[in-house]
Amino acid sequence: MVLALLGIVLMLGSVQQRFATTAADLGNAGNNLISRIQPEGLWGQFAIGLVLGVVCCPCVGPTLGVAVVLASQGSHLPQVALLMGIFGSGAASPVAVLAYVSRSTMMKIRGKLIQVGKAGKAILGVLMIAVARLILSGVDKNFEAWLVDHSPAWLTALTTRF
Repeated sequence: MVLALLGIVLMLGSVQQRFATTAADLGNAGNNLISRIQPEGLWGQFAIGLVLGVVCCPCVGPTLGVAVVLASQGSHLPQVALLMGIFGSGAASPVAVLAYVSRSTMMKIRGKLIQVGKAGKAILGVLMIAVARLILSGVDKNFEAWLVDHSPAWLTALTTRF
């Protein structure tokens, strides 16, 4: 149900604005915390990395967890290396692009980026509502069973072992 509500928030600009206003206090507290970090030196970079790690963990944890467990067992090392390489490339690409695109270029394409962002939010909202409907109707269980049937044996064994 929460997933569907967040989907609605992403689809409707006015609701999105109210949600952003309500959540602004939390964002301001985070900004205040980050503004106290001095980015100079090793400790500053460590602190910023730590904060980013806390933010990213829920998203990247499962993917990296599987790769680390497989690597620690010494099995499927080519697949682990490929997974970590693809993940690293995907994570580094936006940072690299932003690092090499100048401010003037970003300002030129700002309008287009805003339009793409709005469309992306609407599409994500629709997808979130669709997934919520699948979950609420129980259809997701059939899809999950199909995925398990078509997953590699080593992945199924790994995910069902714990």
